[in-house]
Amino acid sequence: MDRNIIQPIDTSNRGEKKTCKPHGIMHQFMLYKSISSNFIAPSLENRGNFRHIMMENQRNRREDDMDHGATGPAASRPNLLNNLLRFFKPSNSTGPDEDLRPRSLTVFGSAEEAVYSDLINCKLLKVLDLKECNNLEDKHINNIYKLLHLKYLTLGSSVRGLSDKMGNLHCLETLDLRKTKVNTVPVEVISLPHLAHLFGKVKLNKLSSKKLDKFLSGECNLETLSGVVVERNSQFPELMEHMKKLTKVKIWCVITSTDGNYTKLSDAIRKFAQAGTDTSQGARSLSLHLNASSNEMVHLSATSRKAGLAPPVFYLSSLKLQGRLTHFKEFAKALSGLRELCLTCTNLEGPILLACLRELWCLVYLKLVEDRIDDLDINLDGDLASLQRLCIVVKQPRFPTIAQGALPGLVSLHMLCKDLEGVCDGIKVEHFKHLREVALDSEVNQETIELWENEAKEHPKRPKVLLLKRVEAADTWSAAKYVATDQRSSELLVE
Repeated sequence: MDRNIIQPIDTSNRGEKKTCKPHGIMHQFMLYKSISSNFIAPSLENRGNFRHIMMENQRNRREDDMDHGATGPAASRPNLLNNLLRFFKPSNSTGPDEDLRPRSLTVFGSAEEAVYSDLINCKLLKVLDLKECNNLEDKHINNIYKLLHLKYLTLGSSVRGLSDKMGNLHCLETLDLRKTKVNTVPVEVISLPHLAHLFGKVKLNKLSSKKLDKFLSGECNLETLSGVVVERNSQFPELMEHMKKLTKVKIWCVITSTDGNYTKLSDAIRKFAQAGTDTSQGARSLSLHLNASSNEMVHLSATSRKAGLAPPVFYLSSLKLQGRLTHFKEFAKALSGLRELCLTCTNLEGPILLACLRELWCLVYLKLVEDRIDDLDINLDGDLASLQRLCIVVKQPRFPTIAQGALPGLVSLHMLCKDLEGVCDGIKVEHFKHLREVALDSEVNQETIELWENEAKEHPKRPKVLLLKRVEAADTWSAAKYVATDQRSSELLVE
C-alpha cells in the first residue's frame, strides 16, 4: 500500500484501512496468476469442485417480458442463472434433486428463477449474497428459509417483507437488510440463537405476552443492531435491556416526550452506555436520530437518577447524534472516554459546543455537519489535544476559527463545502505540524484547489490534497456521504 500497488477504498474514522483494491494492471497480473495456479476458474470445467461461486445475469425485467412474447431464438433461450446452478452438482450426480455443493453464492442481476427452483438443493450453503439482485420478490425467497446451514444472508431492494419462517435459520449470524424495503421484522429474527449482526432500518413486530415472556426468558446474542425505529407503543426499550451482548446500536426516535416509551427508551440507552465495562465484546457504539419531540432524550439519559447518587459514567467509544439538541453538556461530562463523535444538525451554539468538546479528553475523531459553524472559536493553546481527525461539512462556506497551537495532534482535516472559495482565514494549514491530508469537496473551483495545494506544498509534511464527491442521500442533505473521486490516487469514504 505504501508503494501504491494496493489502493485503500474505505477508511475508518480513525484512518484505518478497512477495504482495498489493486490498480488495474496489478489486478490483471493477480488474475493471471490465480488462474495459472487454479485458485480461481473462469469456466465451468471441474464444476463439481467449486465451493465459492459468483454469477452475473444482467437481463432485466423488460428483456424477460420481451422474451416471453417472442417466437424466435429469444423465446427458447433458458434463464442463464437457472441453468448455471444446475452445473454445480457432483460429477456423479444421478437426479435433479441431488444436493449442490457450493458453500457461498453471490448473484448480480436477475435471479428469481434460480432461487425459486434450485436454491433448495444447495443445502450446504453458508453465505448467500443477493443484495444486487434487481427483481427478487418475496415469494421467491421461501426456499431460503430451508437453508439450515446459512450463516450470512443479504437481500436486495425488491424484497419487502420477511416471514416468521426466518426462525428456521438457526445458524444465521449476519442478516443485512439495508438495501431492502423491509420495514418490519418478526421477533423470530432477533430470537435466532446465533444471530450477532442485524443491519437495516426496521421496526419490530408487536409481541404477544407469551412471545415477550419467551424472548425475555431466553438469551439474546445480538451484538450489532443497526438499526431500529422506535415509535409509540414499541416494545424495543424493554427488549433492548435484555440484549446483554449488544455493543453497537442505531436508533431512530419517532416518539414524543409525552409517550410512555420516552422514559423507558431513555433508561435503556443509559443502561446500555453504562454497561461498557461489563462486556468482553469490545467498545460500545451508539447512534441516535432524534426528531423535534425527542431532543431531550440524551439530557434525560444523563440526568435521570435517584437523588444522592453520583453522576453517571458512560463507557462509549463512538457516538453519533442527529437532530436538534437543547442540552448536551451533562451528557458530554459522562463521556470522558469517548473517542469518536459525530454531531449532525444539532444547532448547538459555538461556545456551548466548545465547552462540551473540552470535556472529551480522549476524543480522536470529530465530525460536525451543520448549515454553518462560524461561531465556533477554538482559541486556546493545546485545545482538544487528543484530536487527530476533524471533518467539517457545511452548506454555507462559514467554517470555525482554529487558533495556532490548538489541535496540536491533528493529522487529517476535511473541509467539505461545494461553495468554498479560496483558503479559510480562520484555519491555516501551517498551524498543524503533523497534518498528513486535507480533503475538499470535488465541486470547488480549480483556483481553490490550486490554492490549497500550494498551502500543502509549503507545509513541512507536504500533506495530500484529496477531492471527495458528494453522494446525495434519498432523505435529507445531512445524510449524504462523500466518496473519493478518481482525480487523486488515494480513495476515501466519509460517512
